[in-house]
Amino acid sequence: MKTAGSSVELSLESFCSADDILTGDIADGDFHPHTSPEVLFLKTGKKWKDYLKISICRNPWDMTVSYYWWCMKRNSDSILIIKNQDIDSLVHEKFRLFLETESLFDLDIDKSSKPFYEKPIDWFSKVSLSFASDKIDRYLKFENIQADYDNLCKDLSLETSTLPRLKTNSRKISRHYSKYYSDYTREVIEEKFSNYIDKFGYCFLQK
Repeated sequence: MKTAGSSVELSLESFCSADDILTGDIADGDFHPHTSPEVLFLKTGKKWKDYLKISICRNPWDMTVSYYWWCMKRNSDSILIIKNQDIDSLVHEKFRLFLETESLFDLDIDKSSKPFYEKPIDWFSKVSLSFASDKIDRYLKFENIQADYDNLCKDLSLETSTLPRLKTNSRKISRHYSKYYSDYTREVIEEKFSNYIDKFGYCFLQK
């Protein structure tokens, strides 16, 4: 979720065959664009030991801010939209309310549930953590995505290319992700993503 996955998938599309599953922005049959590894393995029944499984990770504090702006793009009249003129305390409070106000989710990632209410931070962390699967063989880091993608292509004997920049126009202000967080919300992310942070060695960078 919010890790440049669509950009990487689009770049790899030319190497795929007609039998491959490509979701992109639109669900393909039984698969949501953000189908988790566990659901994919369960539904396909493939012998996955014969495949190289690749995913992408991202600093969870930055990733959550990106998710916030993606949601605001779809809710352009929300009172929680952060503006350039907002003072720090207001930015912190709007962001906290976004994280902790229960919202309606109309479809779960595995397509098995009916609409439900949940705190965005609980839903987002749950979905994001589902991609930090022990079955994944290789991770690309969002912070170093082009170089990691180039190395992946080299190792697979594929011709590399410049990754397209998809879904990058959601943020309406240019603040470092750390500016969205109070001490409290910083600790919320640290708690919700504790295993993820340990697994990939992320930390909160202040600017």
